[in-house]
Amino acid sequence: MPADDPIHRRTAELDEIGARQHARLQELDERSERLAEEQRELARRRRELEDDLARRQQALAGRERDADELERRARLLDDRGVELEELERVLDERTLARRGPLRPGRRARVPCPRPRTA
Repeated sequence: MPADDPIHRRTAELDEIGARQHARLQELDERSERLAEEQRELARRRRELEDDLARRQQALAGRERDADELERRARLLDDRGVELEELERVLDERTLARRGPLRPGRRARVPCPRPRTA
């Protein structure tokens, strides 16, 4: 069977090549599954990071609104402080005007504001 021998050898070589290709395909499938799992994990982590970033942006926006409101209130209090000082000055002037001119050696008595009690 010398004629079958080259055919037999060739068939054996082809079987071996086929087995190697099958092993490589199996290895590629395993790699593909690992990569797909890694990609799913990365996508999950990215969603988590994006959600965290969105929460932080919302928190920052809230803090900025609070800061703006505090600045507005501070300006309002400053304006009221200026108004209060002007009213105190006018009140002092009126109080002095009612008492008349001061005699020599006499000091003007301007009432001090009473401390507020809580």
